[in-house]
Amino acid sequence: MADNSSNILEEGRNYNFKVLKSISLYNDENYFVLEAPSKNKYLLNSSLYKYYNILKNTTIKCKVDKINCNGRIFLEPEHPYLKEGNKYVFKVDTIEELLGKDKEQVLIVIDDKGITHTAILNRHLKLKEIPKHINAKINRISKARLYLEVAN
Repeated sequence: MADNSSNILEEGRNYNFKVLKSISLYNDENYFVLEAPSKNKYLLNSSLYKYYNILKNTTIKCKVDKINCNGRIFLEPEHPYLKEGNKYVFKVDTIEELLGKDKEQVLIVIDDKGITHTAILNRHLKLKEIPKHINAKINRISKARLYLEVAN
């Protein structure tokens, strides 16, 4: 019996994917077509990753961010210069509150390269006023959004 373990991607693990091409689908969304080491193909919404400098015929490292109950696999490319688990200082542009059960705060922050990011604060922290800068740890990056834990 053949070993199919090389075809299985595991949630939370990193893999190298070859960028085969860019395509536009019926809904006018643009996607990268990525090829896994197993030769299986996956789509990655290119509009979310415009600052990642993802190019055709290159290899990028992606984390398997989530595998849902239908078996759909969501990939998160490695950020070009921000790393999960590291702390950074961000300039704060605005604060917005997401409506819903948890009323999470979303910050629009600017990194030291001048790039604007959407950042979701950890649930237990609520900022009452906009600080000029925050020192924050990146707990997670998903769909190019930063999930921040603000340092004391």
